[in-house]
Amino acid sequence: DPKNQAPVCRPGIESIMRAVKECDAVEKPKIFIMSSIILSDSYAQGKAAWGCCGCIGSFMRWKFLRNCFDDMEAAEQYGLENRTSMGLDVVFLRATVLADKKDYHLDYSANGQPKYYVVKSDELGKVKMNIDRQHVVECFMDAATDKEGKFSNCEWSLFDA
Repeated sequence: DPKNQAPVCRPGIESIMRAVKECDAVEKPKIFIMSSIILSDSYAQGKAAWGCCGCIGSFMRWKFLRNCFDDMEAAEQYGLENRTSMGLDVVFLRATVLADKKDYHLDYSANGQPKYYVVKSDELGKVKMNIDRQHVVECFMDAATDKEGKFSNCEWSLFDA
């Protein structure tokens, strides 16, 4: 209900983290949280990626989608503050603006170069306005199968390659 505007991200993350903490699994599953650039320490990155000298990012964050971004930021803050004390592996994947390419279908079974790249939140030189939704899915799939620890208790920003 758009009129209600009750937070959903923050209470959702808390519930998921509590459920994983309380599960009886010998090895707790990783928790992957999709978020957005322009939050917390990626604010400057969002302003750089979204153009017009940062005006679009600032407008989206503080005016047009403020309630949504406030909720996502509260969820991130909860996850960051509690993942270690709860003994959980929580990964934040922050996408830029999602896009859909017409008549484009990514073959996830192909073993080629990823169609995305990830950077830390302080990287401002390689940012882009959009990332295809399918490339975000590809990143999540790679993160879920990561054996090297690249996607472990971290935050990454995602962009189209």
